[in-house]
Amino acid sequence: MMENLLVGEEDEVRITSVTLQKGSYVAIQPPQTAFIDVSNPTAILETELTNYACLMEGETINIHYQGTDFLIDVVEWKPDKQIGIVEDDGNLEFK
Repeated sequence: MMENLLVGEEDEVRITSVTLQKGSYVAIQPPQTAFIDVSNPTAILETELTNYACLMEGETINIHYQGTDFLIDVVEWKPDKQIGIVEDDGNLEFK
């Protein structure tokens, strides 16, 4: 999580609570095709997304699978620029 937030060990962090709309659609794009080539990438991604409470516009997330880190770009989302994904059954699409 600290890597995704670009936060160092001694950095000060201010946390604000917000209510996000649940997402209905997320399109992701791995910069490299290696993630698409693993067995059942959609299932892996859906499992790994449980580590995230929300997704934001232009965010790149890290998926760790079988000792390899895969960077995944969030390229499109609906209905808003940041969406909650906790217990969400929205549609996921690879671009």
